[in-house]
Amino acid sequence: MISLSEIEQQINQQSLPPVEKWNPSVCGEIDIKIDSNGRWYHEGSEIKRPELVKLFSSVLITENNEYFLITPVEKVRIQVELTPFVFSQVQTVEESLVFEDLFENKVILKDLSQWSFIQLGQDHWVPQIQLRGNLWGALSRQLFFQLVNQLQDDEALMIQSSGKMFPLSPE
Repeated sequence: MISLSEIEQQINQQSLPPVEKWNPSVCGEIDIKIDSNGRWYHEGSEIKRPELVKLFSSVLITENNEYFLITPVEKVRIQVELTPFVFSQVQTVEESLVFEDLFENKVILKDLSQWSFIQLGQDHWVPQIQLRGNLWGALSRQLFFQLVNQLQDDEALMIQSSGKMFPLSPE
Protein backbone atom coordinates (compact mmCIF):
# COMPACT_ATOMS: atom_id res chain seq x y z
CA MET A 1 0.00 0.00 0.00
CA ILE A 2 1.19 3.51 -0.79
CA SER A 3 2.12 5.76 2.13
CA LEU A 4 0.81 9.24 2.82
CA SER A 5 4.26 10.74 2.22
CA GLU A 6 4.40 9.04 -1.19
CA ILE A 7 1.01 10.52 -2.10
CA GLU A 8 2.20 13.97 -0.96
CA GLN A 9 5.29 13.54 -3.10
CA GLN A 10 3.14 12.62 -6.13
CA ILE A 11 0.96 15.69 -5.57
CA ASN A 12 3.99 17.98 -5.26
CA GLN A 13 5.57 16.57 -8.41
CA GLN A 14 2.53 17.17 -10.60
CA SER A 15 3.62 18.94 -13.72
CA LEU A 16 1.20 21.81 -14.21
CA PRO A 17 1.70 24.83 -16.46
CA PRO A 18 2.80 28.00 -14.61
CA VAL A 19 -0.56 29.74 -15.09
CA GLU A 20 0.09 32.06 -12.13
CA LYS A 21 2.91 33.67 -14.14
CA TRP A 22 0.78 34.39 -17.21
CA ASN A 23 -1.13 37.65 -17.47
CA PRO A 24 -2.71 38.08 -20.90
CA SER A 25 -5.77 40.26 -21.27
CA VAL A 26 -9.18 38.64 -21.67
CA CYS A 27 -9.72 37.78 -25.33
CA GLY A 28 -13.41 37.00 -25.00
CA GLU A 29 -15.45 33.92 -24.34
CA ILE A 30 -15.39 30.39 -25.74
CA ASP A 31 -18.41 28.11 -25.77
CA ILE A 32 -17.08 25.68 -23.19
CA LYS A 33 -19.18 24.71 -20.21
CA ILE A 34 -18.47 22.45 -17.23
CA ASP A 35 -21.68 20.97 -15.84
CA SER A 36 -22.37 20.19 -12.18
CA ASN A 37 -21.17 16.59 -12.68
CA GLY A 38 -17.77 17.74 -13.95
CA ARG A 39 -18.45 16.98 -17.63
CA TRP A 40 -16.98 19.38 -20.17
CA TYR A 41 -18.95 20.55 -23.23
CA HIS A 42 -17.94 22.50 -26.31
CA GLU A 43 -20.73 24.09 -28.34
CA GLY A 44 -23.24 21.83 -26.58
CA SER A 45 -21.44 18.53 -27.27
CA GLU A 46 -19.63 16.66 -24.52
CA ILE A 47 -15.87 16.54 -24.94
CA LYS A 48 -15.21 12.79 -24.92
CA ARG A 49 -11.40 12.81 -25.06
CA PRO A 50 -10.19 12.60 -21.43
CA GLU A 51 -6.69 13.77 -22.41
CA LEU A 52 -8.10 16.98 -23.89
CA VAL A 53 -10.26 17.69 -20.84
CA LYS A 54 -7.30 17.02 -18.55
CA LEU A 55 -5.20 19.47 -20.60
CA PHE A 56 -7.90 22.14 -20.42
CA SER A 57 -8.29 21.59 -16.67
CA SER A 58 -4.56 22.19 -16.20
CA VAL A 59 -4.81 25.73 -17.65
CA LEU A 60 -7.99 26.66 -15.80
CA ILE A 61 -8.04 29.64 -13.44
CA THR A 62 -10.68 31.62 -11.61
CA GLU A 63 -10.85 35.34 -10.96
CA ASN A 64 -13.74 37.24 -9.38
CA ASN A 65 -16.04 34.19 -9.58
CA GLU A 66 -15.38 33.77 -13.31
CA TYR A 67 -13.48 30.92 -14.92
CA PHE A 68 -10.92 31.19 -17.69
CA LEU A 69 -8.71 28.98 -19.81
CA ILE A 70 -5.36 30.72 -19.99
CA THR A 71 -2.20 30.50 -22.07
CA PRO A 72 0.75 32.91 -22.17
CA VAL A 73 -1.03 34.90 -24.93
CA GLU A 74 -4.78 34.27 -24.46
CA LYS A 75 -7.37 34.21 -21.71
CA VAL A 76 -10.89 33.08 -22.58
CA ARG A 77 -13.91 32.92 -20.30
CA ILE A 78 -15.82 29.65 -19.90
CA GLN A 79 -18.98 28.73 -17.99
CA VAL A 80 -18.98 26.55 -14.85
CA GLU A 81 -22.26 25.38 -13.33
CA LEU A 82 -21.02 24.42 -9.86
CA THR A 83 -17.30 23.78 -9.52
CA PRO A 84 -14.83 22.89 -12.27
CA PHE A 85 -13.73 19.72 -10.48
CA VAL A 86 -15.75 16.89 -8.96
CA PHE A 87 -14.28 14.52 -6.41
CA SER A 88 -15.55 11.00 -7.01
CA GLN A 89 -13.27 8.81 -4.88
CA VAL A 90 -11.79 8.77 -1.40
CA GLN A 91 -9.41 6.46 0.37
CA THR A 92 -8.06 6.46 3.90
CA VAL A 93 -4.29 6.44 4.13
CA GLU A 94 -2.67 6.62 7.56
CA GLU A 95 -5.78 8.21 9.13
CA SER A 96 -6.00 10.88 6.42
CA LEU A 97 -8.62 11.10 3.72
CA VAL A 98 -7.22 11.31 0.19
CA PHE A 99 -9.78 12.56 -2.31
CA GLU A 100 -9.42 12.03 -6.06
CA ASP A 101 -11.25 13.95 -8.77
CA LEU A 102 -12.32 12.83 -12.23
CA PHE A 103 -8.91 13.85 -13.67
CA GLU A 104 -6.91 11.81 -11.13
CA ASN A 105 -5.91 14.92 -9.15
CA LYS A 106 -5.48 14.04 -5.49
CA VAL A 107 -5.92 16.13 -2.36
CA ILE A 108 -5.11 15.15 1.20
CA LEU A 109 -7.68 16.69 3.53
CA LYS A 110 -5.57 18.26 6.29
CA ASP A 111 -7.00 21.64 7.23
CA LEU A 112 -10.41 23.27 7.62
CA SER A 113 -9.33 26.02 5.18
CA GLN A 114 -9.49 23.37 2.43
CA TRP A 115 -13.13 22.55 3.21
CA SER A 116 -16.25 24.61 2.56
CA PHE A 117 -19.76 24.43 1.15
CA ILE A 118 -21.59 25.65 -1.95
CA GLN A 119 -25.23 26.52 -1.57
CA LEU A 120 -27.40 25.06 -4.34
CA GLY A 121 -30.78 25.98 -2.98
CA GLN A 122 -32.31 27.36 0.15
CA ASP A 123 -31.62 24.18 2.13
CA HIS A 124 -29.18 22.30 -0.11
CA TRP A 125 -25.43 22.51 0.42
CA VAL A 126 -22.60 20.61 -1.26
CA PRO A 127 -19.19 20.11 0.40
CA GLN A 128 -16.22 21.24 -1.64
CA ILE A 129 -12.46 20.80 -1.31
CA GLN A 130 -9.74 23.16 -2.44
CA LEU A 131 -7.74 21.53 -5.20
CA ARG A 132 -5.13 24.20 -5.94
CA GLY A 133 -4.95 27.97 -5.69
CA ASN A 134 -8.51 29.20 -5.63
CA LEU A 135 -9.90 26.23 -7.59
CA TRP A 136 -12.31 23.96 -5.77
CA GLY A 137 -14.01 20.66 -6.44
CA ALA A 138 -17.38 19.49 -5.19
CA LEU A 139 -17.96 16.07 -3.70
CA SER A 140 -20.03 13.96 -6.07
CA ARG A 141 -23.44 12.99 -4.75
CA GLN A 142 -22.35 9.33 -4.67
CA LEU A 143 -19.19 10.14 -2.71
CA PHE A 144 -21.13 12.30 -0.24
CA PHE A 145 -23.56 9.44 0.49
CA GLN A 146 -20.64 7.00 0.75
CA LEU A 147 -19.13 9.18 3.48
CA VAL A 148 -22.48 9.49 5.29
CA ASN A 149 -23.01 5.71 5.14
CA GLN A 150 -19.62 5.12 6.77
CA LEU A 151 -20.63 7.07 9.87
CA GLN A 152 -21.75 5.23 12.98
CA ASP A 153 -25.37 5.71 14.04
CA ASP A 154 -24.41 7.77 17.07
CA GLU A 155 -21.95 10.02 15.24
CA ALA A 156 -22.63 13.57 14.17
CA LEU A 157 -22.35 14.42 10.48
CA MET A 158 -18.57 14.78 10.73
CA ILE A 159 -15.69 13.02 9.05
CA GLN A 160 -12.18 12.81 10.44
CA SER A 161 -8.97 13.35 8.50
CA SER A 162 -5.44 14.18 9.60
CA GLY A 163 -6.60 14.41 13.22
CA LYS A 164 -9.24 17.06 12.48
CA MET A 165 -13.02 16.95 12.19
CA PHE A 166 -14.83 18.16 9.05
CA PRO A 167 -18.60 18.72 8.94
CA LEU A 168 -20.67 17.17 6.15
CA SER A 169 -23.24 19.91 6.66
CA PRO A 170 -22.73 23.66 7.20
CA GLU A 171 -25.09 23.64 10.21
